[in-house]
Amino acid sequence: MAFKEQGNLLSVIVACYNVAEYLSECLDSLASQTFKNVEVIMIDDASEDETSLIVERYAQKYDNFTAIHNEQNLGPSASRNKGINLANGQWIAFVDGDDIVPSNAYEVMINSLIKSHSTMVTGFVRRFDKNRDKPSFLHKKAIIDDYRHTSFEKHPELLYDTTSWNKLYSTSLLRQNEIFFPINQIYEDVAFTLKAFLYSDGIDIITKPVYYWRWRDSNNVSFTQSKNEISHYLDRLKSFHQVVTILQKHELWDEKVKHQLLFKLLDVDIPLFMDDIADADDSFVYAFQETTVNFFRKWQLLNSPIIKELSAKKQYQYYALINGKFDFLKQLSFGQPLNGRIAKLERKNAGLPTFYSPKKLNVGIDKVRLNDNQFQFTGKLQVGKKSPHYFPVRKEIVDVVIENINTGNSISLNSFKRFFTLFNFHLKKMTAPASRFQLDFNLLDCLKNLGPGTYKIRFDYQINPNAKKLSVYLGQPRKGAGKITPFTLQDGELSVIYGHNTNWDTVIKVIPSTELASGDGIQPTVVETISLDDQDNLVLKGISNEEALQLEINEQIFKNQDDDSKQFQFRLPNEFLETFLNHASKVEFRNPITGLEVKPEFSNGNRLTNILSSKHLSIRLEQRLKSGLWIKPDVPTITAQSIQIKQVDKQFHLTIELNKNISSITDGKLELLSSNLVNRYLNIGSLKLTGQKIVGQLLIGDYQQLSVLAGNYTIYLNLNQGLGEKSIAHRFKVSAPNLTSQNATIGQLASVEVKANDAGELKLSVKQNRPWIDRSKVRRGIAYSIIYPLMRLLPLEKNTVVFESLWGQSYNDSPRAMYQYLVEHYPNMKFVWILKNEQTPIDGPGIRVRRLSFKYWYYMARAKYLIQNTNFPTQYAKRRGQIEVETLHGTFMKVMGFDEPHFKNATNRVQKNFATRIGRWDLMSVPSDFMYVHGSTAFDYPEQKILKTGFPRTDELIYNNHPDYIKKIKSKLGIPADKKVVLYAPTYRTTDMPFNFQLDLEKMKQQLSDEYVLLVRLHYFVSHTQNFIDQTGFVYDVSDYNNINDLYLISDVLITDYSSVMFDFGYLKRPMIFFAYDKEWYLDPANRGIYMDYDTTVPGPVAKTTESVIKNLQQLDSIKKQYSGKLEQFYERFCQYGRTGDATKQLTEAMLNLNPKVQDSVVKHLILTKIGRLLKLTNLQSKLLNYLGQVLPKTDIAIFESFFGRQYSDNPKAIYEYMKIHYPNIKSYWNVNPEYEQYFIDHNIPYVQRFSFKGIWKQARAKYWFTNVRRPFRWNKPKDTIVVQTWHGTPLKTIGTDVQQVTMPGVTRMKYHKQVARDSARWDYLLTPNPYSYEIMQRAFRKQYPQLLPTGYPRNDRLSQPSFSEINSIKKQLGIKDGSKVVLYAPTWRDNDYVRADHFKAELHLDLKKFLSETSSDTCILIRTHYLIANNLDLSGYGNRVINVSDYEDITDLYLISDLLITDYSSVFFDYSILRRPILFFAYDLKAYANDIRGFYVDYHATVPGPIVETNEALMPLIKRALHEPATFVNTRKYKTFLNKFAIWEDGHATERLLKTVLEQQPAYHLRDISSNSPISVGNLIKVPEGTILWTGIPGLPDTEFIGNFDSNEIENSFTVKQIATLEPRDFSDSGIFTGGTWIKASINNNNQTVWISSDAIIHQ
Repeated sequence: MAFKEQGNLLSVIVACYNVAEYLSECLDSLASQTFKNVEVIMIDDASEDETSLIVERYAQKYDNFTAIHNEQNLGPSASRNKGINLANGQWIAFVDGDDIVPSNAYEVMINSLIKSHSTMVTGFVRRFDKNRDKPSFLHKKAIIDDYRHTSFEKHPELLYDTTSWNKLYSTSLLRQNEIFFPINQIYEDVAFTLKAFLYSDGIDIITKPVYYWRWRDSNNVSFTQSKNEISHYLDRLKSFHQVVTILQKHELWDEKVKHQLLFKLLDVDIPLFMDDIADADDSFVYAFQETTVNFFRKWQLLNSPIIKELSAKKQYQYYALINGKFDFLKQLSFGQPLNGRIAKLERKNAGLPTFYSPKKLNVGIDKVRLNDNQFQFTGKLQVGKKSPHYFPVRKEIVDVVIENINTGNSISLNSFKRFFTLFNFHLKKMTAPASRFQLDFNLLDCLKNLGPGTYKIRFDYQINPNAKKLSVYLGQPRKGAGKITPFTLQDGELSVIYGHNTNWDTVIKVIPSTELASGDGIQPTVVETISLDDQDNLVLKGISNEEALQLEINEQIFKNQDDDSKQFQFRLPNEFLETFLNHASKVEFRNPITGLEVKPEFSNGNRLTNILSSKHLSIRLEQRLKSGLWIKPDVPTITAQSIQIKQVDKQFHLTIELNKNISSITDGKLELLSSNLVNRYLNIGSLKLTGQKIVGQLLIGDYQQLSVLAGNYTIYLNLNQGLGEKSIAHRFKVSAPNLTSQNATIGQLASVEVKANDAGELKLSVKQNRPWIDRSKVRRGIAYSIIYPLMRLLPLEKNTVVFESLWGQSYNDSPRAMYQYLVEHYPNMKFVWILKNEQTPIDGPGIRVRRLSFKYWYYMARAKYLIQNTNFPTQYAKRRGQIEVETLHGTFMKVMGFDEPHFKNATNRVQKNFATRIGRWDLMSVPSDFMYVHGSTAFDYPEQKILKTGFPRTDELIYNNHPDYIKKIKSKLGIPADKKVVLYAPTYRTTDMPFNFQLDLEKMKQQLSDEYVLLVRLHYFVSHTQNFIDQTGFVYDVSDYNNINDLYLISDVLITDYSSVMFDFGYLKRPMIFFAYDKEWYLDPANRGIYMDYDTTVPGPVAKTTESVIKNLQQLDSIKKQYSGKLEQFYERFCQYGRTGDATKQLTEAMLNLNPKVQDSVVKHLILTKIGRLLKLTNLQSKLLNYLGQVLPKTDIAIFESFFGRQYSDNPKAIYEYMKIHYPNIKSYWNVNPEYEQYFIDHNIPYVQRFSFKGIWKQARAKYWFTNVRRPFRWNKPKDTIVVQTWHGTPLKTIGTDVQQVTMPGVTRMKYHKQVARDSARWDYLLTPNPYSYEIMQRAFRKQYPQLLPTGYPRNDRLSQPSFSEINSIKKQLGIKDGSKVVLYAPTWRDNDYVRADHFKAELHLDLKKFLSETSSDTCILIRTHYLIANNLDLSGYGNRVINVSDYEDITDLYLISDLLITDYSSVFFDYSILRRPILFFAYDLKAYANDIRGFYVDYHATVPGPIVETNEALMPLIKRALHEPATFVNTRKYKTFLNKFAIWEDGHATERLLKTVLEQQPAYHLRDISSNSPISVGNLIKVPEGTILWTGIPGLPDTEFIGNFDSNEIENSFTVKQIATLEPRDFSDSGIFTGGTWIKASINNNNQTVWISSDAIIHQ
């Protein structure tokens, strides 16, 4: 195909329907494409949300965006087809409005097409939502390796690549071949993409992700995510037939393709529906089964060997589906375990066969090395999870082949080695010794035989000559396996790139270097020269055939300065280069017309010089294969004449001799800067000036202490020319291109080497030695996993204190303040400092210990006191008696803890780990009430553990705030006594760009240096990226000064932005200026959010420019006056405590005197836990219970559980008390959490402890289980046990699988639905309280109708006949006086009102103070919160008229004594209405709750039997009226209608009805003959469709079994009607509830065999 290679127009078609929630994010991704020659055609398909408005907004915002609005909904196919006809581009792409396109996706794809001249390209896909980002399972099977200009015939795996939007198509390809999407069909992409593949003249396959495909997790799920509609399944099968027809038309329907297509259908397409089948009603399940069986019969798949090629789970699924094992099919859908003894036992009890997954070979890489073109791989070879032992006498066969997948050539490798070992013991994450192998080969030898291309290494393995051959590619590298930097061969003609494909197979690409260039394919862009001109500007020159070219670096764009259209010249000013000194940045060439990146070649005759240098600048140049040219500007270089490491008196010094290159040098210093910019040593060592020589010497360390910590350092030389204020500072990087390296060993402490790198730069390398046990990951693992648990058995050292600051990065902050206090006042204690580097200097007698070392675990096991300001790692297991103190490291401005989006939206595991770390804190210190509140809520931390002491670190600001100390620190830093001091301390900004120092220091120096000096204190992440040599004498770099309090004390004014330094500085009441140049970006809530209004909080002017900062400093006196009041307010709000300088004393003494009776997060029996994990004995109690439950016979034992073992209440209580009287032969026990067992002891109620070994015998033999909430998933339903789910309320809000928007952290909608289905599958019966609930609960919990018991709620039997004596008894028990009016407030919980997983906020919106003031003194209020927050509520400050009854066992008692109920959306009002008393609805968040959180089943306003109010002001008058005039609220038509709908079954006999069914086995339903009302008569002959399910009875009834699917080849299609019936409940038969439809009993061929058939299936004859 001919096309213009420059300026290819791409038409992107976005079909949108009801995607307003996601559309802006999608369109933003298109607007930000690096490829600019794009038109975006947005087609709104008559959306019902705000999609059309968004489409219009983007059409107005961008000239290349066009909005099209369909007048009526046409469907995605018709909309996309419209887009194909409207497209103006040579290329077409499709995007769904809820997905995202990576910014460079179209650039990568267009570049590929330009090079290959293909007419189609397809790329890899990732799936995502707010919590997940994973490779697409579907596309991992299709897009494995990169190919150019290939075909479908060569790659039939493209059958899996069935999505249209990860591709670019030639417009003429689609139009000329009339390739359009089929109308009125979902999965419309399948046939469309296949046609495009087959008609395409060349297909490019790209493994780079080009599309992000969203998992929708809200009400608005996509068509392809909705898998419980039979029409969608039929469309899936329809698309299969379309593919077959297309392949046959193109004569590609051979056995190989047929097998691959059928395997895909069985492995991917049908399981998409089976995996979600638990979240479907029975009508879909049966229709799905019938359709699948018919399809299998047609394609002869019922006994196909292809099924044996599938995983064991899928084999079980197809067995269950074909054989009508629907319960088992659903269990597999929600994740029923298939492995383990219990799972096997359950299958055996159920009479199920055993299936096995095909054996798979795994060959993983532990380490890869490259030396002189020789590759060496070490790794593991396993079959499944087993490691076959290698014995020299055993004839295993291993063939290793290296393939060139581009040419098909291959050669065998004979260097594979396996190792003999007798034992196979290893830790969990270690490679099993029996599996180890080694493979070596020379790349040049392979190149000779295979030629350039893409190499993969295939292993063919047979454990013996008769075994099946297993094959796999080498890959699956473990973390830390190593990387190979791209390199060249044959003088740069070939480039070698080592990596892995989408399946993590190892790939070695040996390709022409010209392939890495991109742009004009005929004449590539060539960089000919790169140089520094006489003004230190970087100049790049070369030739290019691009119609336009520009250069981009760090988001700065530079234009071509050469007028010749075939030449280019770019000039980068030295001022720009100096903004990112010592930071490597990519130099990116780009065509501004197309937006395509142009990757240039470099002139062969002009290899780039590694480093350019001038008098004022040096630039390191690096040509990186794949990514192009990178530059790293720095200061100019100075050449060392000699280097030497000397030992003098046990000290090791580095001596460097250099020539003077500047006259009048007066003094100077050496500087070291680590390559990772973490460690820096300013003004280190000494400098001697002798004639024309400069001799620098620095101390590296001695045998006890290193002066230079481990790292690789660049050496700088800072020189001063002249004296006084007129002195000029110069900074150089030391180079030594021709000197021999020097090295030394400092005893057992470290090894040192100094040498020049490949650019000639002098580097000092310091490597610290570690103790033997800390030297390898394996040994460190043994120290933690084995030795640490044993050390915890030793007694605590009660005088040992461990300190850690900022994860061990430094010796500072509040832990240091407490350490210094303890050293002074308790010198006999033992002090241990945890540090990332144990050579970090500290004061005093403290022992320094490396973090996560052997000694670290020793002291963490034995120290009584632990002090830190961030958090100890999750692995640390706190012991009882250990005291941990959290000092924090600043007042919060940014949201923190569980308020931070990272944790708030994290998975359950991440949140629980974080909560565990927080739970270990015994004390936390805060400096203000502001921090008291936000610290408590952010960390979900008990207020009683928070001490209002102030931060210990700020004590220095009190007792050192005097002239002598300030003078001393100024002198120490060399600051003139007559100058005012400005401290600039900005916060850190998370960005990939180099740190941009926004203040114009030169301008500040010119205008302020007569009066001020400026101290610069940068965050440690960026503090070493800057140098201020040009501002010497005005700017002092204090980023490495270890005590920031000293800097506060000597500063007259602080300049900051959003850093917490402002809060500490506030103790000094000195002026502050806020340089918030990026305020709008930084404070955008979408980024993170803050706890306060920034502008109204900060106690000083907010500046956005250097000029504004200068002006404020020049007017500092007026600023002080102007902001004095605000500064005082700031001081009162944030600096409340610690003002007397005794914060350290208060907190330390509180720690020493603390003797907590209860400690959270204490880990017991760690050694047993570790042993249990090693022996795979975790969850032993549940495993034993599950095993015994399957093998022991059941006896007359009943187990009761209410609200997870927390209460003696609700329906289980009512049933238990009824059974005690009427069924005394059944032994009843309560399943109780240990924390709640005292109630059962006090009231002599028999119980077993939940999750204990003591109760296993009773639980395993129990015939009956009664519960009102979920059971843990580790509990398997015992064999022959009857589980009765009583539930706990009439559903107002959506429940179960009806919940579409799940807001709980770490839980998606699909995951939540599967959890619901998995739990409900264990229930034999589900109670329903009224006709309204019956249909809802059947659907929401996916139960069959005969499993629903229409009984009413047992707990409400008491409400039908309330006893006054009982009411008085309950009041007396609660301390309520006779004659008092009682109000019960019982709000629901909010799914989104959570702090963290399984932990919700305890916040009342009812104004209790207002209630108390506006109601009479004889009125009291009972507060009853949901059990999920019951333990978190503190009402102790409201007196005896407010009673917290959240933990009261039985809410029915509270109903009985209450004169008025106030609720919102809680189901309590359904039960309370039985008493016919007033109900008020305080729905303060009605709109949000109904629309955004859960949603309602009914019209809330029209249904609830009482007034609805949204404010406290409206509520209070109604409370008074309801208490004095109750009849006016009850005797209403609305209240009576409500009772008739929701309380019709509540007659006081619900428990009796329930137990007749469960215990006496009286059928809950009977057949009601409806033959007289049916259009079909008894005796009629009927026909049924092929595949119709035949039953022995009505599904769901006891003893009903699946017979099979009707097959006209075996049975004549003629059935005689014997009976027409439906199910009718034994009780309340007149309720009119739907019980599953009409069923027909019929005989086959007029013989005695009868079957039951759904009336929906019959064909009238």
